[in-house]
Amino acid sequence: MFERKFRMRHKSEKYFKYQYLSIIACILLAVLAIWQQIQILYLLSFYALTLSFIFDGLGHYIRNEQADFYQQLIRALLIFLLTTLFYF
Repeated sequence: MFERKFRMRHKSEKYFKYQYLSIIACILLAVLAIWQQIQILYLLSFYALTLSFIFDGLGHYIRNEQADFYQQLIRALLIFLLTTLFYF
């Protein structure tokens, strides 16, 4: 009667969920930055995008997909470094 169906979730799903949340944060910050013309929000938007790539990479790392992990980590590092260099 009160039977629950449990679904086994992979450990990496939480990282992919964080990835989606950081993408949403990136979009919201970018729209707000364009609308309000506040420079620091552009920087925070790119940092949120960097977090998105990091969480995606961690999800791949948990699934033992090393090539995808390194690819996302390199993308995150490049976006972080270029954004920081161009902003400051």
